Amino acid sequence: MNRLYIDGMIASEPVFKMEPGEVPHLTFHLGVRHKTRSGETRSEYYRVSTWHKTALWAQDRLRRGQLVSVAGYLTQRTVQRTEETLRCAEIVAEQFQLLKPLGRMKDAPAQENPSTDDAA
Repeated sequence: MNRLYIDGMIASEPVFKMEPGEVPHLTFHLGVRHKTRSGETRSEYYRVSTWHKTALWAQDRLRRGQLVSVAGYLTQRTVQRTEETLRCAEIVAEQFQLLKPLGRMKDAPAQENPSTDDAA
C-alpha cells in the first residue's frame, strides 16, 4: 500500500496548467520541518502534484504560505538534465485540508476537502 499523509507550508506559488485537450494539473512545493535524531530542526521541500477535480479545487484555494495537510501517494518522475536523467520523488495529492486559511478566503472553510473520484 502506498499512502502518504503530510502537513506543511506551501513554499511556492501553486502553478496551474490545462492546455486544450489535457487534464487540469496543479503543482507546488511543500515545506516540511521536523526534528532529527540529534534534536536539530531540519527543513525539507517536496514537489506536490494534483490532477483533475482536485487541481480545479486547489487552483482557487491554495496559496503560498498556507499550512495544509496533504493525503496522497508517493511516486517518482524522470527529469532530464543536460547529459543525465534524474529520478525525483513527488507527492501526488488526492486530498487537501486547509490547516490555517491565509487571510480571508471566500468559499474555503478550514475543513473543506475536494472530491477525488477521478484523481490521477
